[in-house]
Amino acid sequence: MKPITDTLADTAALESQFAVELAHAPDASMVQLQVQLNETVDPLSWLQGQTETQQWFWTSRKRVFQMAALGSVRSWSDLKVLEQDLKGLDPALRCYGGWRFENSEPQMPWLDWPASRFILPRWELRLEQSAQGLQTRLCLNLVGDRASWRSQLSDALTMLRNPAPLPGHLPRLGQLNHQPEYYQWAQQIQHAKALFASGEFRKLVLSRCSRASLPELPLLLMQRLLAQGREAYHFWLRPDPDQILWGASPERLYSRVGTTLWTEALAGTRPRPQDPVKQEILRQELLHSHKESEENERVREHLEAALQAISVSVRAEPRRVIPAGPVQHLYRCLNAELKPGISDYQLAQALHPTPAVSGFPSQLARQRMRSIEKHDRGWYSGALGWISPERSEWAVILRCALWQREQIHFYTGAGIMPESDPQAEWQELDVKLASLLSLFSEQD
Repeated sequence: MKPITDTLADTAALESQFAVELAHAPDASMVQLQVQLNETVDPLSWLQGQTETQQWFWTSRKRVFQMAALGSVRSWSDLKVLEQDLKGLDPALRCYGGWRFENSEPQMPWLDWPASRFILPRWELRLEQSAQGLQTRLCLNLVGDRASWRSQLSDALTMLRNPAPLPGHLPRLGQLNHQPEYYQWAQQIQHAKALFASGEFRKLVLSRCSRASLPELPLLLMQRLLAQGREAYHFWLRPDPDQILWGASPERLYSRVGTTLWTEALAGTRPRPQDPVKQEILRQELLHSHKESEENERVREHLEAALQAISVSVRAEPRRVIPAGPVQHLYRCLNAELKPGISDYQLAQALHPTPAVSGFPSQLARQRMRSIEKHDRGWYSGALGWISPERSEWAVILRCALWQREQIHFYTGAGIMPESDPQAEWQELDVKLASLLSLFSEQD
């Protein structure tokens, strides 16, 4: 795979390079052709220039991998079927997608969103850090009979457009309306405390949906989010022109390379002010808080118990504090060596949802949650990521919003424990929401 010497605007050069890759591609039901670019292309500007309505953007937490994608050549609604279809194929192939918090009947504004969906894009622009530095590749995915690949290549090239500058301003964000409102939130916490007193469970995660009018959602918003420099999974999922799921989640559900898996207990929160002295005071307070430590410990217990049945070994690292934009969290990494043959479908069933987004014990907490929360979480606190024949990585969908038909819906949550104070938990929701609302404060 040789670098091209021309820009993305040179369609003839691209076609020539892809034709060479095509000639050497193996016979398979799905193949990927890659051309290395000799220039770094901003993935958001690349998306901005395209006319294809179905668009993806994704970064790993430390941004060693960034991806922008267009279109879809194949889709799946079942992770188990997708895994079977990927077996034995090129390890470079990556399918992207995710699933809801719960496989329940969707309500507004999630009526158009399936319980789960995964796609193989037509085009991918990949930026990946390697030992040789930052590599930029343009990737084309082909499916079906080999005889159709050349025509697929020609058709795909006609859909490509040059990168374009992002718009310079954001539309005005309307007034926020919360569901639940504060007085309802306080009632929900009292309800949860009454359930705690019965001894059935020890933690319940409750969420809030904050709605506002917003005429459109330009990619400039994602650029501003990236500019904050936080370690997070950044995502922008636009299945059609009328809706976009976007955000920057601090939490990994799990990542897997072969039979080696990493997951984490991320629970327990304090604000993270810019003043380093105040920041350190709150960090120490978080480290030594009984309530926050217990909340984090419930997540660790759940993950270890789930992994013990499907792993050869499980190891938990010491607890520490990590930054996440305007907040900081208690964090504990777990590493497992999986038993042979364990699938991503099995891992998703075993690990999601964790007590960090549901409660402890998770299944019972979800049952109780249904009687308390009045809104549909949809894909909020579900999972989003990618899977290949040999690897996968999934993030929990947090610090996110759904834009849909001139309305935006922000989602935040807080872990409720027996000693929780309604006002303090409400303030935690506001601090988490501030990480997205701050983007709009720079309006021109």
